[in-house]
Amino acid sequence: MAIRKLKPTTPGQRFRIAPVFDKITADKPEKSLISSVKRSGGRNSTGKKVGESPFRKLQSWLHRRTKTGSSSTSRGEVWQRLPETAQDQADLAFWEKDILPHWEEKRSDSKVKQRFLAGIPPSLRGVLWPAAIGNSLGLDGEVFEQLRSEVIKEHEVALQMAALSGEGLTSDSQRQAGGGHSYQIEKDLTRTFASLAFFSEGGPFHEDLRTVLSIYAKFRPDMGYVQGMSYLAATLLLYMEAYPAFVCLANIL
Repeated sequence: MAIRKLKPTTPGQRFRIAPVFDKITADKPEKSLISSVKRSGGRNSTGKKVGESPFRKLQSWLHRRTKTGSSSTSRGEVWQRLPETAQDQADLAFWEKDILPHWEEKRSDSKVKQRFLAGIPPSLRGVLWPAAIGNSLGLDGEVFEQLRSEVIKEHEVALQMAALSGEGLTSDSQRQAGGGHSYQIEKDLTRTFASLAFFSEGGPFHEDLRTVLSIYAKFRPDMGYVQGMSYLAATLLLYMEAYPAFVCLANIL
């Protein structure tokens, strides 16, 4: 940046200097600073244009599917829409070829623990997380299905009572139907990861989240449902079906 001295035409300008911007700015603004960007894009802290992030694209895709009524979205279909880097592919090969076939032998290895804490490829979390958490409670599919049928019946009764009263789902209607924690669960469903469309009304995993939380509240009546459980259950449901997510949740808590 150049500096020029002002002419001492007045006492105040004697020995005064000022910066010169001739080589930095022209008569017109720099074109790269005024070029349009997508609404989903923007500029970072250094002024560099950045495009739409992969997760933002995934969010937009899920919102479009929700609006069109397409709620049958598999987890594999969701995570396949995220691009994989060369490092992601290398990590995937490491876990699939070197660790998974010998999981029981290598699960206690210090290097494996470090790689586990550093992050697991999304496509393998539904396999490795249940393997790492285990099932010390000995839960099986029969217990899960029995509890699920009770939860579904209670929810149907609550909906019928709400329709008769004309007030919608309330804490009283849920309590009378037998689900003491259902009202709070219903309130928290749409709050869970609200910026995404996974668990919102009509979202692909909305019903699974309600099912897992309601079943756990029935499985542990001494604890019931506590606010915050929905985020833990939702994180599991992003990568696995309802039954293994319930088993992991019960064994974690």
